[in-house]
Order: sequence, then C-alpha cells, then structure tokens
Amino acid sequence: MRLELFGKDVASLRAEALTLVGFGGHGLNLPHKSKDSPPLATLRALQGVLPPEVLRECVPHYSLKFAYDRSSDVTRQSFATFCAEAAALPTPPRQLLLVSGSGSRKFDSVQCLRSLPQEHSDAIGIGVAFNPYIPDRAERERERARLRLKVGTGRVSAVWLQLGSDLELLAEGLQFLSTLADERRGAAAPLRLYGSVFVPSRQLLSRMRFRPWCGVHLSDEYLASVDAAEAITRRAVALYAAHRVEVLVETAVTSPAELRHVRMLLALEGAAPPPAAQPPAGPP
Repeated sequence: MRLELFGKDVASLRAEALTLVGFGGHGLNLPHKSKDSPPLATLRALQGVLPPEVLRECVPHYSLKFAYDRSSDVTRQSFATFCAEAAALPTPPRQLLLVSGSGSRKFDSVQCLRSLPQEHSDAIGIGVAFNPYIPDRAERERERARLRLKVGTGRVSAVWLQLGSDLELLAEGLQFLSTLADERRGAAAPLRLYGSVFVPSRQLLSRMRFRPWCGVHLSDEYLASVDAAEAITRRAVALYAAHRVEVLVETAVTSPAELRHVRMLLALEGAAPPPAAQPPAGPP
C-alpha cells in the first residue's frame, strides 16, 4: 500500500511524511499540482528527514502541464535535468511518475519520452499513467494506443492506473496490461503496476458528485453511498491483487484510526492496528 502526500509547503510535507511513516507507511507519492510545487524541491525537503528505505520509495510526480517552459526543447531539457538531479540526491528515489496533465499539450509524455536521451532515462525509473475506465470505446482505444507508444520508447518501467469504478472496464484494462507484458518478454525488467483507489467518505462522495476530477469516472452506484463505494473498492482491490498491482491510496490519512480503516478496506492484515505513531521530528 502506498499513500499520497497532501502538504502545501515544506514544513507540512515533512510533518505529514513523518506521521505516515510513523503509522507504518512504506511508500509515499508526491504530487505535482502547480507551478509553485516543483517536485525536486519536495524531494530535497525530505532528504535526511525520512529513513533511506522510505526515501527510495518516494515517487515524485512530474507534470508537463505545470513544468512547461517556453518551448518543447526547454521543457524536455528541464525534465532531463530533473532526472539527473533526482538521481544525484544522497538517497535518490527509485522512480518517478511522468504525466502530461489534463487537456491537450504542446509537449506531452509521449513526445517527452521519445526525445529523452538514454542516459537520463537510465538515471531513474519512469512510470506513466493509464486510464482503463474511459467509457467511450474509441477514446479507450486511443488511451491504449498511447500507452503502447509510451512503453514502446523503451523508457518506461511502471504503469500507474487512474481512479474509476467500472469493474468490467478495469478487468479489461488489466487484461490489456497482461497482453502488453507478454509482448515485452525479454525486456530488461517487467513493468511494475500500481492502481489508485479512494477511501470513500460522505464528504469525498459529495465533492466528486459536484466537482469531479478531470478524467475520473465514478458511477452513480459508487457515488450513492459510502457502503456502495467501499464494496466497489474492495472488488477493485481484489482485481489488483490478482494482477499483482500495488495499491495507491489517493485520500489523506491523518490518524492511526484512519489507517486502520484503510487497511481493513484493502484487506491488508485484517484489522491489525498500525504501529504507534511517532511524533514528527524537526529537520536535520
């Protein structure tokens, strides 16, 4: 199980990361949600604060939407520089997640991967996003074709599945990923797979009904109640487990009780309580 950070500044990111590690979290994802939150600054803020084994499993997101700078060439070079500088940190992350960002882009993840020099893609593992939940068949096929293009560059080591609730489409998407993996037999390493879930709450469902996230497709059944959403989540997690997909929780976890609920929902060690939380330490 992986958890996402929601802190808005260096101090809150450090405190949140230390709290989640104190709860027993082993993998953290660091979103890139604005031009004012560069992923390298977040990584540097956590160096020396977290233990090396957690730092290796911190996955920074790199959004080309927010990183775009004047031209495709400048943006590509900025990404290459990020890869090199992240790999040079005292404890570098094992991988990053490269996303184009919502809407059409002058320079998207396919173009970025195609133009990235080999030495930079070797410096750090690169994951890419895939949405198996797109309702329209033609758009779904385009999404699969784009993933083939990304993987076909030889730069991709992981695939991160978008949130959604249509379990039939999820099963189809996972089968497609299995076919893609079969086509890559003989590659240096198999693709690592990650799948996102929400931990439903009434507040979250209300927010998704009235202001849904771009690209996140949640059915009326899922949005009807917490019980219905949790039932769908459990079935999605079972599909993930059958395909060796590691789960990423995209809702904030702020207490041992919330983590205990997450572990029960995801069927991780039953209802076993998490380790006692440690008070956040100050920066080194």
